[in-house]
Amino acid sequence: EKVPIMRLQKWLLFGILIALSTASDLWLVNEDHQITSDLLVSLRVGLMPQNLTTLDRLFWELTDPSSSRFGRYLSNEQITSFIKLPEKSLLLIEAYFRRENPYCETKLVRSLHQDYLLVDTCVGGLQTLFPNLELAVYQHNITSHRIIRSRSLMAISDNLSYLGVPHSLHSLIHGIHGLTDLPIPHYRASSVDPSLPWQKSDREFTVPTMIDFLKINTDGIETSSYSADEGQVRQAVVEFNSVGFSSKELISFQEKYQLPNNPIRKVVGVEESGDDDLEASLDVQTITGISGKVQTWDFVFNSLASYIDVVETVMKTKGAPKVISTSWVHYESAYSQSQAAAANTSFMKLGLAGFSYFNGSGDSGPNLGPSCNKFDPQFPSSSPYVTSVGGIKVDNSTNVQSAWLHSSGGFSTLLSRPDFQKVPVEEYLSKVQLPPNKGLYTTNGSAYPDISGIGAFEPVLTQGKYTLTAGTSGATPQIAAMIALINIHRYQKGKGPLGPLAQTIWKLNTTIATDITEGQSFANNRLGICGSDYIPGYRASRGWDPISGVGTASFDKL
Repeated sequence: EKVPIMRLQKWLLFGILIALSTASDLWLVNEDHQITSDLLVSLRVGLMPQNLTTLDRLFWELTDPSSSRFGRYLSNEQITSFIKLPEKSLLLIEAYFRRENPYCETKLVRSLHQDYLLVDTCVGGLQTLFPNLELAVYQHNITSHRIIRSRSLMAISDNLSYLGVPHSLHSLIHGIHGLTDLPIPHYRASSVDPSLPWQKSDREFTVPTMIDFLKINTDGIETSSYSADEGQVRQAVVEFNSVGFSSKELISFQEKYQLPNNPIRKVVGVEESGDDDLEASLDVQTITGISGKVQTWDFVFNSLASYIDVVETVMKTKGAPKVISTSWVHYESAYSQSQAAAANTSFMKLGLAGFSYFNGSGDSGPNLGPSCNKFDPQFPSSSPYVTSVGGIKVDNSTNVQSAWLHSSGGFSTLLSRPDFQKVPVEEYLSKVQLPPNKGLYTTNGSAYPDISGIGAFEPVLTQGKYTLTAGTSGATPQIAAMIALINIHRYQKGKGPLGPLAQTIWKLNTTIATDITEGQSFANNRLGICGSDYIPGYRASRGWDPISGVGTASFDKL
């Protein structure tokens, strides 16, 4: 039986997935499926990026609102000129992976910035390259999706010697993806039941009342006349697990709330599946409703896609929107240092080109990891190269804003704290009572979230009925839509896109947001494997805090 590698496929029975945690739990060796030499496989060879320190410094310079170089973003060609290996080295690597075999033709494709080499070959070709490699079929225990991987699993950064790659190439390659590593699953950020008794006093918002509360003004926004390749005037959502939305329900939603007719203009990846997923519906209904007539795209990826795939697809798509909103996360502990570094390099490249990437912080407070005895930050929300969005709530009777208790945030265990975060975080740590169990967490790493939107509550039309939702999945497209509107105003004045906003948000702090000083987060495991008890997390405070960031975004202040 042929084993499909990297085929787009729907996740079935997603609800069962909440009982599972890590990639190794989800993929098990299936001894019943025979591996034959003609089966196709795809690898991604990580080429050693050049001038990475220079690019990192440039990233923070171009995203610093106090810098004279703020907003002077790079083209794809400029990024490539910084990061690619010398042509002689690239040809040497290609010669090694193009070695002839009697089983199939090996095809090589360089990535957009020539920092990865995509290798399409077959099992026989792999075994010619790596004679000692023992392969196995791994089957996903929910979807039955099958992939081929090495029987010996290890970090990507450790696999060159194991695979027998010549030592002369070790300084040119940082690892081979898709051979000794398993796909890391993506989980929806929205997972909270709004009927929980302690949330009864929280105000319900519709898109029109959100627009009023966040002081959003769409006057003067007209996007119909812009050129096809002008990404600055567009926004997009990113979905995983091939989830879809209903175009008919999007129209019905906009009609019900008397919003401008604003369909999704383009789908990149899996075409509309028709399964009318709650996450996808929440994303598109919120971002199109908040922004009025801003053109919106939908990037859809399958369950095997990595953030490297996301960035590569977005950056090579002509006219891709400069504002990206997504609400999918996973435990930091699922990532090795090398995997996190590779993802961060991709997000850095995206930012260097002027894209704003917003990620929901998560909906399980500081989030208990699979071991249930440690706070496990949500990735990529914990990355300083993206903009992390938390959630607030509003009391129905007093109209007071406070931190939403499920809004995720805290301190990375993998990523170091950037300089612009140091003073605000030290101020927070010096004045606020931290969770009593010091063994649960660290306070040394990158801090998140950066800013907040409304996390509770919002009705979404899905599968023919309105469902009340809560989560940073709703807050994230709110913030993204506001930035898309500001990008259009800047475009109309001859200015470029805002690009990555984390540093700008931290430096402008409460001058662009409503400071949240009340509320506390509570940690639970987002997959429900640690029982029903909630562990006290962090407290809101004046200035930045690890629940609401610098506070609730306000369009007039932005």
